[in-house]
Amino acid sequence: MNPKVLVLPSFYPIEMDFPRGVFFKEQTELINKYGGDATILYNEARSITSLSFKKLIKFHFQKSSKYENNIFVLRRHSWNVVPTRFQLGKNIWIKQSLDLFDRYVSNFGRPDLLHVHCALHAGSVAKIIKEKYNIPYLVTEHSTFFATREIDPIVEKEISDIYNNANKLITVSNPFKELILKKIRGINTDVSVIPNFIDTDFFDPYSDSIIYDKQEIVLFCTCYHEPKKNLYRLIDAFKEAFRVHNNLRLILGGEGSETINLKKYVKDKGLDSVIEFPGFLDRVQIRDYLNNSDLFVLSSDYETFGVVLIEAMSMGVPVLSTDSGGPEDFINAEVGYVSSKDTNKFADCILDFIIRRNTFNKKNIRNYAISNFSGKAVAKKYVELYKDLLY
Repeated sequence: MNPKVLVLPSFYPIEMDFPRGVFFKEQTELINKYGGDATILYNEARSITSLSFKKLIKFHFQKSSKYENNIFVLRRHSWNVVPTRFQLGKNIWIKQSLDLFDRYVSNFGRPDLLHVHCALHAGSVAKIIKEKYNIPYLVTEHSTFFATREIDPIVEKEISDIYNNANKLITVSNPFKELILKKIRGINTDVSVIPNFIDTDFFDPYSDSIIYDKQEIVLFCTCYHEPKKNLYRLIDAFKEAFRVHNNLRLILGGEGSETINLKKYVKDKGLDSVIEFPGFLDRVQIRDYLNNSDLFVLSSDYETFGVVLIEAMSMGVPVLSTDSGGPEDFINAEVGYVSSKDTNKFADCILDFIIRRNTFNKKNIRNYAISNFSGKAVAKKYVELYKDLLY
C-alpha cells in the first residue's frame, strides 16, 4: 500500500507569473508516475507589484482544487500583501497554508506523510501540522539561501527546529549537505543525499525535437537572469574564447532581473551579433535548443544542484559548470568540465572543449544521466523512503 503524501513546496509555478519551482512540479509528477500517491498543497505568494485589475479578477484569494497533469493540486490564489521576508507576512502565509490544509483534510482525510520542499517557510507549516495531528514529515532542502548569505541566529534556530522535528532531512548533493551542517548548528535528525531527477524520457535526443543546420559551435545556457547566476562571467569567458575561435555562438535563454543589464553588457562588448537572448523557454523549447547545442554552460556563483545540467546530459550534451556547490558532485571528465569561478579558467575550459569536442560520446553521456538522475532511478527511492518512514 502506497502512503498518501501531501507535498508542501515553499514555492511553486503560478499562472501568469514567473514559473519558480517548476522542478518541484515535475519531480512530483515523476514520483506519481513511478508508484507514488502525492498531492500538492500551495498557498500562492503572488507579488503585489504585479497586481493588475485583470489579475485581481482572476486571482482573488479563492481556493481551487484540480488535476494538473497527473498531480492533484490544491491552491489558494493569494497575493503577497505583506512580503514573507517580514514576520507578519510569514505568519499570514503560514496561517493561510494551514487553512488550506484544513480544507484538504475535510475533503480527503488526513495524509499519511508530508513532504516539504525547502524549509523556509513550508517547513513551519509541516511542523505545526505534526504537532497538532502527529503526521510525520520529511524535508528536501534545495535553497541557495545557505550559500548566499549569513544566517541570522533567529532564522538559524527556526530552520534547526524544522529539521530536528522532521523524520528525515534530504539534501540534493554532498557538498550542499556539508554546507547545511556547517551553517545550521545542532542538527540531530537523520540527513541523507538524494539527487534531483528529471524525465529522461522527455529529454531524449531522439525525440521529435527540431533540428536545424548550423555552422557555428553553439554554447547554450538557460537559467533565471539573477545575480547569483553570474552570467557576466559567462559572457566575459565567451568573449575570450571567441577571440580564438570566431565560429562560436552563445544562446542565453531565460529572463529575470538582470536581463536588461545583460543585453546592454553584450552590446557594449560588441557581441550582440553572436550572443542571442531568446527569452523565457518552456521545456519543449529547452529540449530543442539542447538538441542543437554543442556544450551547455552554467557560470553560477551558487548552485545546490543544477537541474539544467542533468537535462543537458540526458540529451547527450557535454556540460561546463563552475564549482558552485552542487555540480562538482556529479560532473566527471566523461560528461564535461568543472571550472573554478575564475573567468580565464572558465574560458580555458571552453577552448579545451572546442579542441576535444569530438571525444565526447553522446550516448555515454545520456546513459550516465539515465542511470543516476532518471525518474525511474530516483523517484522510486522516494517512494521507498515514504514507506520506510511509515511502515
